[in-house]
Amino acid sequence: MAYHDIVDEANFETQIIWLKSQYNIIDISTLKDHLFYNKKLPVHPLLITLDDGDITVFKKGFPVLKKYKIGACLFIITDLINSSKDFWWNTIRKNEKKKGLSEKDILKLINESKALSNKDRIQLLEKYPATSQQQLTIDEVKELEKDRVFIGNHSHTHPMFDKLEKKDLINELEQAKNFFEKNDVGDYRVFAYPNGNLSEYTEALLQEKGIEMAFLFDHKVNEKKINPFRISRIAVDSDTPLTEFKTKVSGLHPLILKVKKQF
Repeated sequence: MAYHDIVDEANFETQIIWLKSQYNIIDISTLKDHLFYNKKLPVHPLLITLDDGDITVFKKGFPVLKKYKIGACLFIITDLINSSKDFWWNTIRKNEKKKGLSEKDILKLINESKALSNKDRIQLLEKYPATSQQQLTIDEVKELEKDRVFIGNHSHTHPMFDKLEKKDLINELEQAKNFFEKNDVGDYRVFAYPNGNLSEYTEALLQEKGIEMAFLFDHKVNEKKINPFRISRIAVDSDTPLTEFKTKVSGLHPLILKVKKQF
């Protein structure tokens, strides 16, 4: 599973209670043992992951995880730690919202920006006034790590990896690695693709640069045999009602939506 921000702490707690009753919630080390040492997973295994490092994960999500003694994996954007820099897509959202653009059109614009070359995406962002957001501090990251939250790598600046030139791709990985090593936190080798974007070329380069596990954002349940560089995840939100949440976690949600569109 892949969360981003935690906007509804009470509903998130309801989700966690249900997950704990239905699944064996595992951690990264258990998954590693399965992938690389052929150790069996428990029945109904489930890994909770969170992308980006939004401050709400610490303020609203972490207390719930601690309360129920649940482990998770947080993939951080290293350039944002100890800063007030905004997520780049929020810079688009906040500026366009001021102009009166609808949320639907804003989302379309953000998705279009993700399809641009990295150079063109940066040029687009430079047209907007900078926006700010409170980000995690390194002390908060370490506090998370001390209590069952594994810290993984979500790149240095969150570009689309399939839109990067080789030198920029290498720079993203090297800067992220430097952060993990300098701050003695987490594991650079456990990686989640920003936006889930990958290509055969980027996958090969990740392996060359020491990445051992790479997570997708493809809204699928993993097959019995898992490729360590293409680990599937299902997108979920903390404010999703429990009935819909159950359907999403089961992996049936995309199929149901497809059937609905036919009628």
